[in-house]
Amino acid sequence: MNKKRAKLFVSLLLIILGFSTTRAQEKFTISGYLTDTSNGERLIAANVYDAEKKMGTITNTYGFYSLTLPEGVYTITFSYVGYLPQHITF
Repeated sequence: MNKKRAKLFVSLLLIILGFSTTRAQEKFTISGYLTDTSNGERLIAANVYDAEKKMGTITNTYGFYSLTLPEGVYTITFSYVGYLPQHITF
């Protein structure tokens, strides 16, 4: 497997922390773009997933994703066919 193609780049250009008005359960949103590090190409239909909460999403036709979760610490997995998955803790 080509090392350049094996890396998935998680571009967290846009992280939005949105808090709800209820005190019982605050939420936040993680969002950004997934791109290939070798050529900057946006990755369409890549997976963004938290295994603990069993919540996730996929990137749209622009490589953009947005995932809203309850307050807490999460290890989010970013994966795409042909690339090594990346795990980032928020």
